[in-house]
Amino acid sequence: MSRNRKHPDDELKCIRLGHCLKIRRDYLMRTQDSIGAEIGVSRQQVSRYESGENKVSVPCFWRYAKALEIDPCRLASVAFTLDHKRAYQRALVLDDTIEDSIHALVRKLPDEGALVAVWEFLSSKFEGGDDGET
Repeated sequence: MSRNRKHPDDELKCIRLGHCLKIRRDYLMRTQDSIGAEIGVSRQQVSRYESGENKVSVPCFWRYAKALEIDPCRLASVAFTLDHKRAYQRALVLDDTIEDSIHALVRKLPDEGALVAVWEFLSSKFEGGDDGET
């Protein structure tokens, strides 16, 4: 393959990453202008990243993730391992909502024993200890 030819998966990866960037930005109710100003690019460039038209450089990706208040590794993992917008939505938005709900619940627990009980219950659900059927 010549140096000037794109790898067949490059375009798809740019599109997937762009979907993730837009979903996360929308979730945070941020504008393309505000993200662009924070990461040092124009609103038009943010639009090109979100549409998958342009690739995001590694340094820009790092700044982008920071602006979107998400770990860059999590963002990359979601963008490059999941293959459907609904999956992106769940991984980038709903997980935060669930996490916020858990934090609110933990703050209301009466004592450490209750916290341990909740922790053990959640651990069993997410580590395959209980399939959720009764």
